[in-house]
Amino acid sequence: TTMNTEATVKILSADIHKPPANTRKSSATQRAALMFVQSPTSYGHNPPVNTTWTEVPWAGCARGNTSRGFFGPGAVTAYMREESQTSTSAWNVDAGHRRWILRTASLDFATGDQPGKTIPGSTPIQPSNVLYVVGSENNPSPPTMFVSYPSAGFFPAPLNGRFWSLSHRSASFSNSTVSVTKNGTPLTLTNIKKNNKYGDPSIVWQMPAADAGSEISNDVTYRISVNGISGTDIPTSHSYSVTLINPDMLISDQTLSGSATPNPLYPITYTFTPPPLAEALRVKTYKQIPVTWTENAEANTNSQIIDRTAPTYNLISSLGFPSAPTFGPVAGSKSFRLTHPTFTAIPDQIIELGQEIIPKSGATLNFLYKRGFMTEFSKLAAETSTNNGATWSQIGSIITGTNLGTTDLVNHSASFPISASSNPIHIRFRYYATQGSVFADENLPGYPQYTTYPTGIFLDNITLSNADWLETRKTNELTADTTTFVLESNTQGGPMGIGEKWHLRLQTKLGNHWFPDGPLKPIAPSNTPPPPPPPPPLSAFEIWQGSFTEPVGAFNDDDDEDDIENGIEFAFSTNPLSKSVDDTQVMAVDGQPTFCIQRPLASLKDGISYGAECSENMITWSSTGVTVSSTDGMLKATAAKPASGPCFIRWKITQE
Repeated sequence: TTMNTEATVKILSADIHKPPANTRKSSATQRAALMFVQSPTSYGHNPPVNTTWTEVPWAGCARGNTSRGFFGPGAVTAYMREESQTSTSAWNVDAGHRRWILRTASLDFATGDQPGKTIPGSTPIQPSNVLYVVGSENNPSPPTMFVSYPSAGFFPAPLNGRFWSLSHRSASFSNSTVSVTKNGTPLTLTNIKKNNKYGDPSIVWQMPAADAGSEISNDVTYRISVNGISGTDIPTSHSYSVTLINPDMLISDQTLSGSATPNPLYPITYTFTPPPLAEALRVKTYKQIPVTWTENAEANTNSQIIDRTAPTYNLISSLGFPSAPTFGPVAGSKSFRLTHPTFTAIPDQIIELGQEIIPKSGATLNFLYKRGFMTEFSKLAAETSTNNGATWSQIGSIITGTNLGTTDLVNHSASFPISASSNPIHIRFRYYATQGSVFADENLPGYPQYTTYPTGIFLDNITLSNADWLETRKTNELTADTTTFVLESNTQGGPMGIGEKWHLRLQTKLGNHWFPDGPLKPIAPSNTPPPPPPPPPLSAFEIWQGSFTEPVGAFNDDDDEDDIENGIEFAFSTNPLSKSVDDTQVMAVDGQPTFCIQRPLASLKDGISYGAECSENMITWSSTGVTVSSTDGMLKATAAKPASGPCFIRWKITQE
């Protein structure tokens, strides 16, 4: 499948408008996207051809997926998920956008985009996309296969949606039924659709709300079975499994093992198992201290707030709105402001506390707030995450705007309880939009339309009570093949006081991405001396020494006084406590240039070097020219015969 900028549009005799035959799909879609952003009315797939809309952009609309509020990759994701903030159309319920994209005969697409534009004081221009899909089917031999969404196997939860589907170009699903189980439990499905209107013939069903989300903390497996399928050479049933995964979480264990009460004066080693395919590792040290700070917009230079809001408005608002002069501050002269940066495809606006919190019994999140122009379709939620932001859970109650979007005349205070936990949590505020019966800018006042009004919600004096936080002291970079971390003076990140609470944590880099940290390893510095290091493992000779009922001396001792040292007795498997007879044989053959000694030996002993050496005078010995081999249970030492005179050869056994 490709994006082909040179492919030309499909023209049918029944088309009410016909562009020039050489019109490229890319030109039709790009001009259609441009017309959408210039038109106050959404014309869908059959815009009126006039002096504004010509046959070329009409061809892009007529045979394209169209989107207002999305562009670029975001539009493709919206088509595949079949999600729209403004409304749910028949195309969404039937998964029509997706089915055209996934049509097995389609190979040749084209796309046109407009990113939109914010115009202060005026209605902003929405982004738009047109993706040419009908007429992209130019595969001469389409595969005969079932196509599902989500696809079988592991599937990233952020691409999940409400409408799941199964297609087959040669099948009929008119009499089909579908059943889905979640981790073995049957689910109730709704809006089951069967039609051939879009792309390949399909069956589409709506998943329960709990199974249509994009955030999960653990893998979830669904088993799908579709029965009653008909068609020539088509199976009457098709079953497959989908496992939704969170691609931003590691399921590998990142636990650190080691002393919970280290003495900071001595090096202490902690061990771990690097996750498979790790590219880099790091161990961070933290000191746990009480929360004593306040997030106040007045002192934003020292703020730990992580700003995840749109760049089109300022998070720190100094208030003073010309169109609402009586709208006073929350506290001081500045506040944190969250507002809608667009009026379609409205993104969540988020601020996050940069600290990791350890909530104790009775912990609460406290803050002040004041609603600006904010309707009942706009919400503020306080949320916590126990897995470094992979998933979030609401705490306290949702703060909702008023029916008419009127502003607050007074300030409000809120205290949301937080459950005690030994594991750190993250805290954020999320300002978001919900779908109303009419989803227009007057229902969701936002910054682009009303720059002189106090749209959104204003926060200040964010504090925590009965809670500690983790102060990062040092990040220690490690290589990917490391399995140990040594806590010592230069890796601690500062002096560790006796009785203080500290923590260690491992983090892994995988796929050029640093994943969330592993579990905390709590440590309480103490003045207890570290345990002595474990004794080195016994050598094979030492194990052999201990195998006798009576003590056996050192390697060079001769306990049985048979002129064979204990080390040689070990090497040749004889008894060091009983006189032994050396069964070495001397082998020499007349006319041969070599001679040897040999003796039976079932196996070589660990930790022993088997050698031999020669001498002509029994005073000077050398191993030069002597070779030792072990074959078929026989140990043999071979040496060259001297040109004249005697030659003596002996074994040389040494301990490695």
